[in-house]
Amino acid sequence: MRFFDLETRGYVDLTQYGLDRHIDGLSDLMLVTWQDVTAEEKSEVHWWSPFLESGPPPAPVDDYWIAWNSRYDRLAWNKLRHKYGFPELPVDQVLDLAAQGMAFGLPKSLSGAAQVLRLGDKKSNKAMLDFADASRPIDESLWPEFIEYGIRDTELLYKIWYNTRKLSRQEWEQFWASEKINDRGIAVDLDLAAKAQNYAIDERQENEPQFRKPSDGIELSRSVAIAKYIYSKLPHDMRDVMVTEFDPETDEPKRLSLNSKTVLPELLDEARARDLEVVDMLEMLEYARGSAVKKFAKMQTLAKPSDHRVRGSYVFNGALTGRYSSWGLQLHNMPRKTASLEVLEAVRNEERPLAPYCNGTPVAKVLPQLLRPSLVAEEGNLLVWGDWSAIEARVLPWLANSRGSRKILAQFAAGIDIYVELAKEIFHTSEVSDEQRQAAKIAVLSLGYGGSVGAYRAMARGYGMRVDEEFAREIVTNWRQANKWARGFWDALWDAFTGSVETPGVPYKAGRLQFISRNQTVYCILPDGRPLVYVDVRREQDEETGQWEWTYRYPGTTKGKRKKIWYGTTAENACQGTAASLLREALVDLQDYGAVGHTHDEVILEVPKRKIRPAKRRLREVMLTERQWAKDLPLNCDIQSDKFYHK
Repeated sequence: MRFFDLETRGYVDLTQYGLDRHIDGLSDLMLVTWQDVTAEEKSEVHWWSPFLESGPPPAPVDDYWIAWNSRYDRLAWNKLRHKYGFPELPVDQVLDLAAQGMAFGLPKSLSGAAQVLRLGDKKSNKAMLDFADASRPIDESLWPEFIEYGIRDTELLYKIWYNTRKLSRQEWEQFWASEKINDRGIAVDLDLAAKAQNYAIDERQENEPQFRKPSDGIELSRSVAIAKYIYSKLPHDMRDVMVTEFDPETDEPKRLSLNSKTVLPELLDEARARDLEVVDMLEMLEYARGSAVKKFAKMQTLAKPSDHRVRGSYVFNGALTGRYSSWGLQLHNMPRKTASLEVLEAVRNEERPLAPYCNGTPVAKVLPQLLRPSLVAEEGNLLVWGDWSAIEARVLPWLANSRGSRKILAQFAAGIDIYVELAKEIFHTSEVSDEQRQAAKIAVLSLGYGGSVGAYRAMARGYGMRVDEEFAREIVTNWRQANKWARGFWDALWDAFTGSVETPGVPYKAGRLQFISRNQTVYCILPDGRPLVYVDVRREQDEETGQWEWTYRYPGTTKGKRKKIWYGTTAENACQGTAASLLREALVDLQDYGAVGHTHDEVILEVPKRKIRPAKRRLREVMLTERQWAKDLPLNCDIQSDKFYHK
């Protein structure tokens, strides 16, 4: 094995324009450090730069090259190899230690990982910022610092490799498939993105005065002032949700929150139900914080001018579950709903005003629906994508593997509409309306991980439904009565998790899962053999409530932050992790069919028009393949194709 680190200089800002455009703008200056390790010996760390007198450059080795965030090192090496006569580094010869570290709950940065593993702090070196920026003259006197920095990084790579769980060959094959997707990228309709961005900017400017008027001229960016103002306008019984800290002396609120994912949606839901005047301001704030404008702008800065493709969007093992995370365009977070063809054409033609084409939906809510259609196929090609149907609703009962859960799976296998069947049980009726089916569907999607009224109402809100607490509570009660297998699975999961902690080294089963702990680390072994890792598990007393609870080290943090874990967490992580395993294996099988993107339950290909039929057949075949470890898991998918991506 070869551990290596590459330091380069670039003219293009990495943080603004992304890795691939940064690599295109590299200068010729480079510094490479490396250390070769075999079963018999470990070499010292070598270094080489074409601008200094040093030993020979790294010779080819028929073994894996290991780096941290390896796509940078691989692309930079291959960019400069022609000038210096280096051998090419193929994707499947490079291992990413960051991907291995994140599967162990480590931060994405090398310094953070070293800190968490107590391998010594990787001291930041401000001089390296000057080294990396090709627009600044290099300070020749700092070369000893540059070399020391590279050697220190390379030594850390070796230490971290031997202090983390080694990924299996299958996991590395999945990583390589992901890297090929990152290298291929996906094309963007830059004209549509630019026009949509202009509409979004106009809409925000038009609505900002409406926001200022009721708030006495407070600007959108003044979050503290806005929070205080909204707090003052809320009824007293709605205020506590905003308070994150009270002053111990006065018992008055000290810190307020308008968190976009938790606090703001809850306030909006309740304010709308009560028809409060503050609804308008909350809705305006929700839009003002929207990411549509930023994403349309990001498309234009990340896309290469030569081919309009955005690359490097996916982070392998980006989540504890083994799910991918998404950087830059954040494809996983794009709204599922897509604007109508009428709206698309109006935007392309720059029709103003846009509202008449939106069928009564506010323009601010329609514009994010243009994000998916901004992803397109190149001339002569089409996008083909498949969407697993209700993947988590199938995986969870399959993992439970009980008599009651197998009844759910039998309905899926027979092609029965499970939402209709559930609605019959929940509403005690033989004739199910569309509204009742939707209510049942939301129950299936929101309650399987132990969630209650809050989870149901939040999911309903995402589907455009507003339900009161009484209705939600009735749904929760009836769903749990109709799905007693779920309660049994939650209990089994929790018994297995806590049992494994209390008796290290002893395996505990829960459905198709197995839990085992070593050194305060709990491993949840998924059916495909891949473990989910909970590091530094403890039982602690909550300072506020006084209740004892189980916690583990929050993945990716260096600041000692901890996360509570309960049976709902174990159910959700295991289900999403198993679904991620299906996706990861599918992407490996589709490497030769032009995979260009994916979300948690979708796979996107780009193929020549003449190959559209075989591509659709192959995509369906792969998505419905019964994996050796997933016997009797009934899968279904929907396959679509078009010039642009949509739902």
